[in-house]
Amino acid sequence: MIGSSTPNPCWRQTRLSVMFTLLLVLALLPHPEQTEAATSTTFTPPRLDWSAPEIGNPDRGLYRWIGNAYVPAPTTVAYRRVHWSEVEHALGVYDFSRYDNELQYAAQHGMRLIIGLPQPIGPNSNGGSWMPSYLTSDRLGVWYKGSYYPNVNDPFVLGRLQALIAAIARRYANDTWVSGIQMSVVGAYGEWYFDSAVPSSVKPTDATAHAIIDTIIASFTHQQLFMMVSPSFPQHTIYALAKSPRIGWSRLALGDPQFDGTFRAHYQSNPDWWQIVSTRWKTAPILAELYGHDGDAQFALAAQQARDWHISLVGNGNFAGRLEHAASWTADEIRTFQDLGKHLGYRFVLDSLSLSPLIPGTSFTIQVAWENVGNAPIYRPWKMVYELRDSVNHVVASCRSTLDLQTLLPTAGTPRMVNDTCALPASLKSGTYRLHVVVEDDTGDTLQLASGGKQGDGSYRIGDVPVSESSAPVPVPTRLKAIVPEADAVIQAAAPDTPGGDWAMVRVDAGSDPEVRSYLRFTVTGVPAGARITNATLRLYATSDTADGPGVYGTTSDWSESRLTWNKRPHRTTDQIADVDRIGANSWVSYDVTPLITGTGTFSLVLVGLSADGVNLSSREGAHPPELIVTTS
Repeated sequence: MIGSSTPNPCWRQTRLSVMFTLLLVLALLPHPEQTEAATSTTFTPPRLDWSAPEIGNPDRGLYRWIGNAYVPAPTTVAYRRVHWSEVEHALGVYDFSRYDNELQYAAQHGMRLIIGLPQPIGPNSNGGSWMPSYLTSDRLGVWYKGSYYPNVNDPFVLGRLQALIAAIARRYANDTWVSGIQMSVVGAYGEWYFDSAVPSSVKPTDATAHAIIDTIIASFTHQQLFMMVSPSFPQHTIYALAKSPRIGWSRLALGDPQFDGTFRAHYQSNPDWWQIVSTRWKTAPILAELYGHDGDAQFALAAQQARDWHISLVGNGNFAGRLEHAASWTADEIRTFQDLGKHLGYRFVLDSLSLSPLIPGTSFTIQVAWENVGNAPIYRPWKMVYELRDSVNHVVASCRSTLDLQTLLPTAGTPRMVNDTCALPASLKSGTYRLHVVVEDDTGDTLQLASGGKQGDGSYRIGDVPVSESSAPVPVPTRLKAIVPEADAVIQAAAPDTPGGDWAMVRVDAGSDPEVRSYLRFTVTGVPAGARITNATLRLYATSDTADGPGVYGTTSDWSESRLTWNKRPHRTTDQIADVDRIGANSWVSYDVTPLITGTGTFSLVLVGLSADGVNLSSREGAHPPELIVTTS
């Protein structure tokens, strides 16, 4: 609706698709522009605004944290860690139920699981023992301020730790639903941290740390590894990261000054160490969780740290005080934390796509401008494929792009230009075909873009392109200049005789509220002789959000801004032409109104609310006036 009560080969649908993308199927299709030389066709898909709902993509965003998801957000990753004694009850007697239960939940909901390896030590005080009883003795460790610290340098303890790692690897190392391993097996909370007063005899020597790290790396060759950033032994963190540029790091103090302080105090003074930890995000993901403060002051600092360190994954949990109870969160706190999640990891935008004329049996060129407006790249391989589809959506030709998305670092406003050459089969008949782009992995899961045109099968419909059987000039679709309305008006049931042409915005409301409707009138000119209109899109800029957007109907054009009232409103002349669901504030929304726009002439639309959740939109006098985009062929 417009306004609140006050004046957003075949492919199978990815498991990771989320509900908000259905919003785009009806409307957000880009439209082509003809170049001056008429030798190529260019498409500029609409970009999803940051205010739109979160894009649920693999290996990024807010992850399910130990069975919790405090704020609503599409989640593709689950995380579970345990105490050592929870997985090994007695010598060699293992209980994997906690991991198994989370893995089962993750698989049922299309998520991958990151396993935090068993933690040996609890808090620095009064933590008791997190170790199996057979390893809790004065001979094998020490008690310090109420917590038991095992001596990992003891050959028996080290051997049992390596046996534990091996047992976990036998169960999960070849499971494709287990995507990551957090190397959290030493120190308090598994963070490779020791209070300075803990007896040095139980702190790992370099030889012991190397043995543990080497065991983990050798045991999990198919998973993404995350080494803990140790404030106590930075050399151990560096040893692990130096083993491979594909090993990421993890830190569990996001939203607290010590998150940054650890790096400044223990890594920055060594240029080689600093280079490794500060640039690791370019080749491996960074995993974090909140420190666990009460109140929302931590969110601003966490967001800044996520930007500074290019973090891809943050836990949707580990809060304290009032925030431990999800029902206690305010709407602003939920939105703030959701916004933090949106900015994690990669966010790919297809800015524009240009292609040369398409002639069967010959090659053609495609140039694509890509942007990554996120804060990190993607870390596993995905293939980007161009497809030509016929009128019944069958793929008649396809071509893989040379783009390696793993190399697409944040572009900072300067798109990466990718040039590809593809060949058309000689048997392809002339006609108009649909150009699609799809990004998928080897399992067939598809990646979501921050661009319009999303289809139900996970592909993106870029637009219609002509194929000619000769080398004669190819007729290409022509996009007319964006048409702004010559008139718009708002009418209210609550003020049935008040004209609505002097509103500063266009708006719609319905349901239990007094109904409000908006009228728009456009005059279409410049359609070439003999051309037909192949697409017409109404674009509106929302200045508020709504969970249920308005429907669009045709109406007559015998009205004026100064005289249109509720009691003198024109009737609808068509059934509903288009509709959208959720619309984000400060974002464009598109409606396919092709059935109404038949050629040169004047056409009027009425926006009708379908619920009490109204929405405000920019009027023709506003900063972002409505647009009618007409494409002819």
